[in-house]
Amino acid sequence: MADSQAPSSSNIKPKATAFLFLVLGCLALAGYSPSAARAAECDDALTTQPKAVEKYVKAHWKAILRCSKKGIPSCPEICPLPSASEYGLDAACETFIDAQISGDYVSAIIDSWDGSGSCVLSAADACGLARGKAASKTNDKALKRRRKSKGDKYPKDLAVCAKKADKPAGGCGGVAMCADISNWVFDVDALVLSKGGYQQVRFETAAEGQATAAITMAAPGTDWGSIGDTAIVVEYDVDGASQGTAVLYGGGDSTAYRVQLGALSAGVHTLGLRYRKKLGSVKKAPALLESLAIDVLSLGDPGYDALRVAPVLLGIDTNLNPYSLHPGNGLSDVPVVMTWDASSSGGVTSYYYVMAWSNEDGGTGLFPEVLISQWGRPHDIETIVRVDVDDATGDVLAVYHRYDESGSMATFTGTMRGGTHPVVRTRTANGLIADDGDSDFVFGLVPFEREATGSRERMLLLEPISWMIGAKEFTREFKTELNPNATAAKPSNLRNYLWVEYNVDTDVGTQSIRGRAVVDGVVYLSDHGQLSGGGALGLLSGEGYSQVGIEVPEGTTPAQVSSVGIQGVGTMSGTLFDLHVFMLDNDYYPTQEVLTFSGSLAASGAYPSWMVSP
Repeated sequence: MADSQAPSSSNIKPKATAFLFLVLGCLALAGYSPSAARAAECDDALTTQPKAVEKYVKAHWKAILRCSKKGIPSCPEICPLPSASEYGLDAACETFIDAQISGDYVSAIIDSWDGSGSCVLSAADACGLARGKAASKTNDKALKRRRKSKGDKYPKDLAVCAKKADKPAGGCGGVAMCADISNWVFDVDALVLSKGGYQQVRFETAAEGQATAAITMAAPGTDWGSIGDTAIVVEYDVDGASQGTAVLYGGGDSTAYRVQLGALSAGVHTLGLRYRKKLGSVKKAPALLESLAIDVLSLGDPGYDALRVAPVLLGIDTNLNPYSLHPGNGLSDVPVVMTWDASSSGGVTSYYYVMAWSNEDGGTGLFPEVLISQWGRPHDIETIVRVDVDDATGDVLAVYHRYDESGSMATFTGTMRGGTHPVVRTRTANGLIADDGDSDFVFGLVPFEREATGSRERMLLLEPISWMIGAKEFTREFKTELNPNATAAKPSNLRNYLWVEYNVDTDVGTQSIRGRAVVDGVVYLSDHGQLSGGGALGLLSGEGYSQVGIEVPEGTTPAQVSSVGIQGVGTMSGTLFDLHVFMLDNDYYPTQEVLTFSGSLAASGAYPSWMVSP
């Protein structure tokens, strides 16, 4: 059964190299019970001979039914079962499979067996034989459904199972038996989801509350930076009710996609995964489910209230919610990180939700050199929703959404999923939000609590993979130079940048701050020394945290950086309090730390500089 541990807070590019071959085999066996040997113990056989595993399971059941029919041989003589070696399987696979179909499992179905499930006490009665035959057929069907990614057909198999089990006059409890007969098949959380297919995995929650899942998947053969085979889109449901979509932007890397599952009761549930072939851009690559981690926050748990009212965002598509020539969130501007913070006054707590998309194709995104220079990232980051909650009752008092660029938020009058989650819609390519309409893309991201200090851009470090997909998409959409030039305004490959987060307080409120770096004795500026719109490409000076990107020569390493900081454009004075500088590694992850400064550094005069050395 799926892991119920809370997910880790970051994606640090684990790889899914040989996993494809392992899981293609696991697809045939498709399961383990918590008390049984793990499928990994027979991974070689499962990889190379998946159908052989099915044949062995079928033969195992056939032997059980043969002994049951005549009660021969009777206890204490053991019922002769086939050997896994006859099917080219090793002893480890035999141990694993036998653990699924033995003991109490068989004795509960055919009551003429002894309690150990290894021998028969007498010939089975009509009900015992009917239940055994139904169980055999249903196990066989479940394994084939899992191998062929047709889990959505399994409910029909249960109906057939019950009918077969209840064939004797008066019935034999077929419905109850069949409901649980193939649980061991669906307890596995490592499987292949083939194109257009559907799979399901069981999981259990210990308490009721707001549930979230970290669905760790990989899609070998896809790459967010590729024009073709960019990403697979997977729709997920809980107990048959659709909850949202996940765009597998991590490609072949193992990536945890963290999603809301809504309010769940304590007990066993089923997570369904459907390959939405028309929403992605992949010819035939499979999606691999590697693991599933479920977390449940109950009333009183830290973060429960923020999760309980977190929004669900409908994305841009080419069908229900098109926007101009936008290709849809399966290829561009996919939501990647959401954060929340809160403020309280007069018995009311207001929760603010900020969304980061992989890129911005509208607004400032139409001027990528400005986006990189002034904001220090290729992503779009916007406050999308505010929810006011009564502290005494927990009732949602009001909801607001970012409808336009006025700075004020419009009153929400749309749908609330589960009574507490506002459903809003991305209505433009630069993150304006509506409260109506529909979409093929439904994003219910799990919100992180925003850090108390730092720029908005710091939220991207909560999911480091957001930098990777932002950088790849930026290049894929031809927003970068073909031949990197650190002195030209057009952006370069985003690995060729110093990303500078700073906290400065100056006495000037005009557009006048830019990043400055010295690399191998040469000065590089975030605005490239050029002007745009009557001012530098840097951010407004003033008080607080901001971030800029400084382009440096291709191949620059942190060791070549002599100093980094910010510079005022014009005459001013001020104090720098914090500075954090990093670069992206070869895989576009923000792992190359250049320097960190915390203190008080004052400067004043014409074009003052606040510079820090590693």
